[in-house]
Amino acid sequence: MGTGWGSGPLSVYGYKIPSNPVNGLLNFNTVFNDNLNNPTTVYNAAGKQISGNASKGILRLSHNDHQWAGLIANYKHNFTKALTLNLSFDGRYYVGAHYRTVSNLLGGDFWVENTNPNLNYDNSGYGGTGNIAYYPGDKIAYYNKDFVKKYGLNAQLEYTNSKVSAFINGSVSNTGYAREDYFELGVPKTKYYNFRGYIVKGGVNYNLTDWLNVFANGGYNSKAPYFSGVFRYTNTPIENRRNEAVSSFELGLGLKPNSRSSISMDYYYTRWGNQTFNVSAPTAPGANDNNFYNVNGLNEIHKGFELRGKYTFSRNLYFKGGLAFGDNYYENNVSSAIFNNNHQKVGTSDLYIKGLKVSGAPQTTGSLGFRYRFDVGQNNGKFFIMPMARYYANYYAAFNPTYRTKPGDQSAQAYRISPYSIIDVTSGYQFPIKGKFAGLQSAEVLLSLTNVMNADYITNAYDNNGTYQAMDVFFGRPRTATVSFKVNF
Repeated sequence: MGTGWGSGPLSVYGYKIPSNPVNGLLNFNTVFNDNLNNPTTVYNAAGKQISGNASKGILRLSHNDHQWAGLIANYKHNFTKALTLNLSFDGRYYVGAHYRTVSNLLGGDFWVENTNPNLNYDNSGYGGTGNIAYYPGDKIAYYNKDFVKKYGLNAQLEYTNSKVSAFINGSVSNTGYAREDYFELGVPKTKYYNFRGYIVKGGVNYNLTDWLNVFANGGYNSKAPYFSGVFRYTNTPIENRRNEAVSSFELGLGLKPNSRSSISMDYYYTRWGNQTFNVSAPTAPGANDNNFYNVNGLNEIHKGFELRGKYTFSRNLYFKGGLAFGDNYYENNVSSAIFNNNHQKVGTSDLYIKGLKVSGAPQTTGSLGFRYRFDVGQNNGKFFIMPMARYYANYYAAFNPTYRTKPGDQSAQAYRISPYSIIDVTSGYQFPIKGKFAGLQSAEVLLSLTNVMNADYITNAYDNNGTYQAMDVFFGRPRTATVSFKVNF
């Protein structure tokens, strides 16, 4: 069970909360004065007509309350020392409540809106002029609940000996989604929409010699879409809802020519098909209203090569490093349904994104570091230092696919963030506790320095039109020091 909320401003249509053009801070003094001079006559929730100053801008809270319960059961049977069967059951039930409340009227007497058609005293209908006065703590904008019922069975057979280790895994599941909307007329709660899924996967590792092994694994996952791929802000389910399909395989080998060194490398390929997601965009450039796009049928390709190595000079010193080269992109163009602010379907749009890079992580990375440890003093204290340098490149900004609506738009790649390097250093001192007070065995003091060179770098970016001038970016943390203390019993 959990509850939480976030706060932010909310304004009526046509009123923009003023801000300082230099630092972006909102000017709430102006909002306060505007709210004190906006006489309005409306109904309250009890159906009584009232008069007062209606707030043009307020502070609201967006709530997300969660309740869930689950049951997990496992059974293991050893046929022989080499052959093992694992069976499991996993059942879960979840309810999530989502709503907004008025937090602060900022000088006004009440907040006015017409989002709840069940409180409509002038019979204007949903989206009409059925305005109601709301006060701090009242639910506004939306109030709905998500219901999820999921259960599944899993079986895995494992075989292991000195030469071969292998497994095969299979599972079946059912995921049911329902939605209840307290701000929607008609049937408040839907039936459950069920999606049956399954997973089949397997893998094998074979030790060719004492210093060389090869491995392979692969599988297919037919998984239920996310809740947002079934319902979008209303109780009417999304059209053409289908399971997502994930297929993947991996091939690799490991080398250990001696007790000091080890190298592993692998090639991976994953196709994540039939994804569904929702995104918004202004109805026109500069407009205050948004349209909402429901996109389904999107396929992603993730493939690449990884290399990792470690060399141990002595019991006190080792080096390790790695390289990764990825190629993650969208495989196809897609179509989307378009909805307005009143949740009405107003059209469709083709989105041309085939070949564009998937954002979210650098697609080329490298790392190199070492760990050195030595004894300190006569009390068996041990000190270590572990510097690590990391390199990131081929990092593409996220973008809004609704701006790619013309053939040829897929040739305009999202903005590529400049490569960057980060150096982190972790050090520590561990020492035994004499007398083992209260059962304590040892203690450790740790000092971590991140971004030692205080480099400027971008950790996330949003591409608005393909140029760096119009990007929204988030910079990484500057040089940061963290000190911690740990005791061991």
